Amino acid sequence: MPMDGNVLSTLENPTLCGPSAVHMSDSGQLLACGYYSNNLVRVDGERGRVVKLASEKDG
Repeated sequence: MPMDGNVLSTLENPTLCGPSAVHMSDSGQLLACGYYSNNLVRVDGERGRVVKLASEKDG
């Protein structure tokens, strides 16, 4: 897929505030770090949901 800068979709969720970094794993999972929410989440684009994997409380 070419990286032409077109926005394919957007997602807003209060679990992820101030996304500061994203990573696509080899298995196709999209991981994101929240700067203001101090957490790491997995984004499920097909279902439009965000799953918290770790937070500041976890250390």
